[in-house]
Amino acid sequence: MGLFDMFNKNKNKKASRVEECFSETGELLGEVIDLASRYSIDDNLLDKYSKEGKEIVLINKVRSELESVLVGFGKSLDEYYNNEYVTVKDSRKENESFSYSLDALVVLFNNSLDLYSENEEVRDGLNSCYKLCNIELINVKEILSDDKAIQDFTGIEPVVEEVEEVEEVIEEPSKDEKVTAEELSEEENTALVEDDVNSDVDGDIIVNTDKMKIYFIRISRNEEDEINLNLCIENKLNKDVMVQSKYVSIDGVITEPTFICNIKAESRVYEKMTFKNDIQQLVNFKGTFCLIDGGSNKVIDECTVSMFEE
Repeated sequence: MGLFDMFNKNKNKKASRVEECFSETGELLGEVIDLASRYSIDDNLLDKYSKEGKEIVLINKVRSELESVLVGFGKSLDEYYNNEYVTVKDSRKENESFSYSLDALVVLFNNSLDLYSENEEVRDGLNSCYKLCNIELINVKEILSDDKAIQDFTGIEPVVEEVEEVEEVIEEPSKDEKVTAEELSEEENTALVEDDVNSDVDGDIIVNTDKMKIYFIRISRNEEDEINLNLCIENKLNKDVMVQSKYVSIDGVITEPTFICNIKAESRVYEKMTFKNDIQQLVNFKGTFCLIDGGSNKVIDECTVSMFEE
């Protein structure tokens, strides 16, 4: 069982008593990796980023918190480390390396998510642990963000991606395009566009045709406590398209989530399908994704998907 299956819960179960924190933990880990990756030797992360090595201590503290919770649930740490890493309590020299400890933490965290659907007690225990981990990961971010201190200690310059400035030309939409532009204005302001379709996507493929590919990324909640189905949609065609959903049902009940996005030729968009407050769990999700030609507004591809089946 993995992240894709962990929301297959019985709809009659009570909501978790502890705030869900795994999403923030995953995002913080990604930010830590990005910050650390700016400093490397032969494309490898450094073993140490500060003279005191506080970042290593903090990462291992996060590992220790998670290890303790897993042991408390009767789990084998060797198994949850994929038999590739030693525990924090082990005095081996590997645990003194930031790159080793960070890799070990990522494996441990990803595998811990498999427990998420066991029961409410396990979910609460994990979320309480993730909440503590997030505090330490924020501290790690602060250390890795101090470029001057890192450069003074390592003598290495950070790798900074150059952003090419492009003059934006705003064209007045045609009469036929105005309705679509108004409908999509809010979504486009929050959507993340990715032009490199050859890069890896951290998600499960749920649609894969010769015209489009859709990945399930994760489930989250917004400030209004509405459920978001986070997706990545790839346009394989050499023309602009629009993707919409239809015939969406949860546990056999038809619902109308908010989901519509424009995708440029041969690019990806990260977008959310947002459900109304009356939907509390995505049990037995079924829906159809429609790929629409951006010029003619004709449906050129569609695919029905079923997920989170019980």
